[in-house]
Amino acid sequence: MSRTGFASVLLLSVSLMALTGCPEDAQLAQRTNSYIADVPVPKGFERAVRESTYSSTPKARRILDVYEGGADPIKVRNFYKTYMPAQKWEFDDESLSGSIYTLNFTKGDEHCTVIVAKKNEGGLFNPTEIRVKIEAKTEAKSDSK
Repeated sequence: MSRTGFASVLLLSVSLMALTGCPEDAQLAQRTNSYIADVPVPKGFERAVRESTYSSTPKARRILDVYEGGADPIKVRNFYKTYMPAQKWEFDDESLSGSIYTLNFTKGDEHCTVIVAKKNEGGLFNPTEIRVKIEAKTEAKSDSK
């Protein structure tokens, strides 16, 4: 291919991306089958079974679910800010420490913490990890002391 032909193809590709918008900017889609009924999971994320735990009593549930996938951590953070309120979770607060996003939500007598980060800190090709922890509000307060 000649230089002008290559330049034309490159210009056409850039123009098409500018006109259609980059799909990278799109909101992550939700999985159709979540592992926890009232907590959404982004499409493309799978449960890390060996790290996930669940226990329940008639009064409360205690869950730690861990997921791995390829989406950028900021997109996953945006996903939870968007989709958790649709499941009746009320946003409390969030923090960013280094490249680790922590979001806190409440629903009734439960507290949910969502932590989003690249697995094993950094690394361009490392998967993104989501840690969802649900527990009774009183347990969450005593754990943070």
